[in-house]
Amino acid sequence: MLVVEDASSPAGSNAVGSPSNALDDDPQLGAAGDRPTVLLIDDDPILLATFADMLGRVYRVVTASNGADAVAIFQKTPVDVVVTDLAMPGMNGLQVARRCKMLRPAVPVLMVTAWEALVGPDDIARYGIDRILTKPLRAETLVRAIQDLVP
Repeated sequence: MLVVEDASSPAGSNAVGSPSNALDDDPQLGAAGDRPTVLLIDDDPILLATFADMLGRVYRVVTASNGADAVAIFQKTPVDVVVTDLAMPGMNGLQVARRCKMLRPAVPVLMVTAWEALVGPDDIARYGIDRILTKPLRAETLVRAIQDLVP
């Protein structure tokens, strides 16, 4: 089942890219234990670092700044979920999703994009995308989406 979250709420103090976020306010989200591994892919170094910092409070995070590196990492690293940007030079997020699903179909793929309208239902099915979130994105929205995909 695909769920698309919209970014209609204004980017505020909990939006990705701002210095504080809701993870600081929810001790259950920060609980460690055996933390799932997130493969995080974005060609924007600032967003990649911001997402990695934010998710690193809850998950083990492995990052890649392009699709080719992401697929190489995915081939040799056990990951529980892939979080990828859509628009990247070279291999885009759709291509990353397809390659990851070909290698390990059970691993969920979450796409984060400002261009959600470019991804139609046929693309979602063809490339194996499990969920789409639109930017700007609140920290708790991303964490909860991952929690839904990786119980």
